[in-house]
Order: sequence, then C-alpha cells, then structure tokens
Amino acid sequence: FRSNYYGAGQQLWKILPRAAITVHRGEKLPLHGGGAALKTWIHVRDAARGVIAALERGRVGEVYHFSDAANVLTVAEAVRRISAAMGVNFEEVIEMAPVRLGQDPRYLLDYSKAGRELGWRPEVKFDDGLRELISWVLTNWTTISGLPREYVHRA
Repeated sequence: FRSNYYGAGQQLWKILPRAAITVHRGEKLPLHGGGAALKTWIHVRDAARGVIAALERGRVGEVYHFSDAANVLTVAEAVRRISAAMGVNFEEVIEMAPVRLGQDPRYLLDYSKAGRELGWRPEVKFDDGLRELISWVLTNWTTISGLPREYVHRA
C-alpha cells in the first residue's frame, strides 16, 4: 500500500497512533520537515475491503489502488486534527524537526480503476477513523503506555 493506512491496532510507531499517544502524554511530537509531506490516508477497513474486492472480482495481473481522494492531507494537518479531537492546541504538542532521511514527500493514488472494475470506494471518513483510533489508544492505555513508540528494524 502506498496510501497511509490507519486504524485501531496499528503499530504505535506510525504517525497517527504516535501522535495520539504523544498528545495524551502531554509531550511534544517531532514533525519531520514541518509535517509538509502530503499523504493519501485510508482506513484499514477500507483497505481490507479493497483487497477482498480485488481477490473476488479483480483480473489476474492487474494493479488496483485503494485510496481516498477526500483524505489527501499533509502530516501536519492530520496531527492537527488529532490534537483538535483530543482538545489540545496543535502548537502546544508539536516541534519542528528536519526532514527524515528517505521520507517520501507525497503519496497520491487514484482509486478510479478500483471503483470502475471492482465497485470499490472508500467509506470511512477520516475524522471518524481518527476518533476510532483515539478511542482505541485511550481504551487500551494501560497496555499501550508501556510499549515503545519508535520503529525498530529487525534483520
């Protein structure tokens, strides 16, 4: 997937759960490159429905993109929406950081082929998905709070 998928149960080092955890802890979240990277965000349920549609109705050898044109946002805007949903001022929870080495400046996909050939379209609105993610973080705080939030590469 080149869309940024998100949802409850996601790896804690990914930007959206990490942002929710950081906001809840009252800490500062480093925004690499000022959060200017432009991403297409897709809820994991929509992505899963896309994979199932491709398996059931797709043509062998074809490529189908699953994304949501309504959810094309910068990382900063996504974090801003998380902080707003959690009742915290965006400027209080972020700190600017240099562009991360290897960071893609944008992920933009067109799902029109998947819509045409598979009858697929995204259903989960971004802010609804964020509320679910935040709820998952808060509901599972006892477990989540003790887990690492940084990516660890395993060879």
